[in-house]
Amino acid sequence: MDDDARDTQNTILIQDGASDLISNEQKKNKKKKIIIIVIVVSAVVAIALALTLYFLLRPAPIPIDEKYYYDPNEPIMNYTVNKTIIKLGIISDFQLNDKKNNYERNLKKTLETMKSENVDAILMAGDIVDTGYQEEYDKYKSILNSVYTDSNTKPYIFEIMGNHEYYTTKRRKIGYDLEKNIKIFRENFDKYPFYHTKINQFHFIFWSMQNYDNKFEYRIHTDWIEKHIKLAEDDLKNKGDPIFIITHAPAKFTVYGSEEESGTTQAFDIFKKYENVFVISGHSHRSLRHERSIWQQEFTAINTQSIAYAALSYNYTNSSDIVDKSADSYMGFIANLYEEKIEIKRYFFHVDTQMEPWIVPFPLKKENFNYTIDQRKMDFGVPYIWNNNIELTKTSNGYQVKFYHAFHNLAIHSYIFKYIDTSNKNQEIQIYGDYYLHDYKVNNTEPKYFTVSDIDINKQYSLTAIDFFQNEAKY
Repeated sequence: MDDDARDTQNTILIQDGASDLISNEQKKNKKKKIIIIVIVVSAVVAIALALTLYFLLRPAPIPIDEKYYYDPNEPIMNYTVNKTIIKLGIISDFQLNDKKNNYERNLKKTLETMKSENVDAILMAGDIVDTGYQEEYDKYKSILNSVYTDSNTKPYIFEIMGNHEYYTTKRRKIGYDLEKNIKIFRENFDKYPFYHTKINQFHFIFWSMQNYDNKFEYRIHTDWIEKHIKLAEDDLKNKGDPIFIITHAPAKFTVYGSEEESGTTQAFDIFKKYENVFVISGHSHRSLRHERSIWQQEFTAINTQSIAYAALSYNYTNSSDIVDKSADSYMGFIANLYEEKIEIKRYFFHVDTQMEPWIVPFPLKKENFNYTIDQRKMDFGVPYIWNNNIELTKTSNGYQVKFYHAFHNLAIHSYIFKYIDTSNKNQEIQIYGDYYLHDYKVNNTEPKYFTVSDIDINKQYSLTAIDFFQNEAKY
């Protein structure tokens, strides 16, 4: 072999060796990347699993001694209203804080309306303050005293603790101090979180939330509420008279919003034993325009909205607009309590307007219940589509859908738009009606709009109007 051939062969061998080295190095790097990816993915999955298990299986907050919640020797407190009709103001969820918002304005206007209406008692169903600090309680008392300047004409006022009254330490550092939260509440109102009163012949039992967490709010000291329901039952002037229970979280699967996180099964399991229990709750912020804010089945329940803002479910296309628009649509109740019935008026306090009242007759017996879902579903009928025209217009974000409000003798809760996207997949979106606004127009003839980002306009689509009781009508 000549020198040139030998050099060529050596060059080839060197190149082959280098290629093998590079190939091996690439394989090692690739293997390292795979290992790193596996480690990262495993870590993410492990963290996600740990967080999931924590929120699902975390133990309830340690129950604190009953002495913090109530006085076992405290008698039922009696109050007298020298009228044949007791006028009640019923509100919740002011969530007063140090942020810039309209909550103070809303509460002051609400109390001014109640003063002008000469209410005899105000029932406050929790979340008076936002994070449980003394400054917030001071703000509440300052607003209250600025409206009711004369203690001789001030109505009876009854407060309870919601979940926000327990947030003192949650918002500013890790950990909770339930005893401290309860102590602050008691020092400000000179009352326990649980207490029992009578106004004339009627019993009012005030049952605060017991901690900050929706999952564990009514698991401890439930014997107290059952004891006091039975005490009230034994003392009723007329069998079947209401036993009013003022609490923060609604009983599960009763009023609108209770089917979600805000509802509590523990409360429902207690109340269902007593058909004359009349539960007043807050917590969910759901609009009082929704006709399921009153419920009757095993017992009777109503849910206040909020003086701070209204909130609806967030799985609707226009949900993000709701809170901003509802800031000027804060609501509560003013009720006339007669010996034989209660007349409940829903108020938009900022404009001093009210809706048609709910009238609940006594005695409270299941066979007399007029506000069951099945009954009202039949009473109000299906929506009416007076104009079934649906227009789609191309925009930079997809397509704008234009349609006309359906008619109904109450209001339209929402609309469902079903369509096929450009990947040939079935899709649907939900759009709230405007019922939560104080200036909502029944049988509105104006158009309504929403946007769909990805739709195949050459394929079938549909729109359905839905009322408060799931009665439907298709366009």
